[in-house]
Amino acid sequence: MSPPFEHPAHRRLWEYWQTARTGRRALPSRELDLSVLGPVADYLLQVERIEGRFRYVMVGAVIQRIYGYPMEGIYLDLALPPNRREPAIERYALVCDTGTPILTRNAYEISASLSFAVDRLFVPLAGTDGAVSGVLCAQVLRNSQDGALGPATRLQPDGGTLVFLDADTAASRIAGSQCG
Repeated sequence: MSPPFEHPAHRRLWEYWQTARTGRRALPSRELDLSVLGPVADYLLQVERIEGRFRYVMVGAVIQRIYGYPMEGIYLDLALPPNRREPAIERYALVCDTGTPILTRNAYEISASLSFAVDRLFVPLAGTDGAVSGVLCAQVLRNSQDGALGPATRLQPDGGTLVFLDADTAASRIAGSQCG
């Protein structure tokens, strides 16, 4: 079974990561060449783990526009709002700790007229010692006008869905409904 990718940014990142890692557990971050991804790079975040904390290394233009400020060099525990901080850090830690790519979907409601879903593909990156120490994430935000959420999905921030992706067989399994 192939991974359940709905957005071209997720498909393209997956294909790039699969090819570039050449059978290794994770692509070494020093080998990243985001220029080959073209416009897909605008949807990417690169995060590294430093002494238990996560720091933004690279943030694509689409993500910068969504957040509205430059994020490179900032730690996630300082950059993200309190209600989203811990779940986000947990997702990055899960990828680093397991070395397993994941796909997540979370739904949020800002107001009665503005709701959105965020689909994220996380792939592990290796440090110079070969251990997984970072993550490359393709993040796609879809609002209610994009058809992401219908009237039945009006909700407060949702635990969402988390899918573990098998890097070698391209199989997937849903981990549960609470991924933060």
